[in-house]
Parts: sequence; C-alpha cells; structure tokens
Amino acid sequence: MTMQYIVDWVTQIIIFIFIGTIIQILLPENQFRKYVEIVLGLFLLLIFLQPVVSLMNISLDLSWHKMEQMLIPENVEENITWNGLETERDAYIWNESKEILMEEANRQLTGQVIRDIDFILEETTLQEMVVYLDEEKEKFIHVDKIIVNDDASYSAQTEKDEQLVKKLQQIWEVNDVPIKIQWGRRLE
Repeated sequence: MTMQYIVDWVTQIIIFIFIGTIIQILLPENQFRKYVEIVLGLFLLLIFLQPVVSLMNISLDLSWHKMEQMLIPENVEENITWNGLETERDAYIWNESKEILMEEANRQLTGQVIRDIDFILEETTLQEMVVYLDEEKEKFIHVDKIIVNDDASYSAQTEKDEQLVKKLQQIWEVNDVPIKIQWGRRLE
C-alpha cells in the first residue's frame, strides 16, 4: 500500500462520518432513525475494512493466476478428448449413412450388389463416393467363353458403369457428388 492509498482511505472515513452525522441530525426521533443508523454503521464498517479487502483481492488474483496455470494442461487434455469424441461421432454417422445408402441401393439395383462404400471427404465436405460392386450371382453359373482384353466389352462395361453411376445418383439424390465404381471386393 502506498501513502496516497492511506490518505484516500482516511479521507473517505472522514467524509462518510461527516455525511452520516448530518443525516442523523436531520432525521426525526422515531423508529426509522434506528434503521438509518444501522445502515450507516454498516457502510462505515465496510469503509474501515476496505484496505483488508483490497489486500485479499490482490492475493486472490495471484492465487487465481496460479490455479489457472495449473489447470491449463487439464483443459488441453479435455480438448483432445472432446476432439476424439467428435471424430468417433463423425465416424459413427458416416458408417450409419453408408449402411442406409447400401440398403436402399441394393433394394433397387438388379444384377449388382453393393459390398462397400468409401466416402472421400475434404474436412467435412463430401468430395467423392467410391462404390464397391459385385455381380449378383446365382448359385451355379455356366461359363461358355472367357475373353481377355476385348475392347468392345471394355466400352460396354464403361457404359454400364456410367448408367450405374446415374442410377445411384438418382437413388441417393447426390447429383453433385462424383461416384466412382469399383468392381469386386475392396482391398484392405
């Protein structure tokens, strides 16, 4: 505490006592006067305690600063935990979305079965969907001929893929998201 602080404190006490005395002189003798004296006494007590309160306030500020420094690592750890929970929640939502999309498309597709879907994201925006398809097979298949590297079958397959993409975009109502078709099971 500085000398100026002490001078200001004593000045406050003197001014308050002076104002309190004037108020008591102006009040008539009745029950109301007792309540005014009690209130004035409480205010005077608060003025007397002001240096103690300001000292405690300084020590509380220092204590708060120390506590804040001690709690920072816990806040960082909680933030990491919260981010982990958000990541798990997002993964759960994408997985549920994948299951719903696969179920809906498999009901409407004939001859093909969706085995898996990958979502390619940029931050939280869906950029592309990769759909893993297999031909729906009967229990026994009769194979007549196997042709390798036939350009006509490749262009027919490309047309078939394009038709499938359009149909999947229509089923899922995602015309603005590119869909890539992969035949066979997904490699892990």
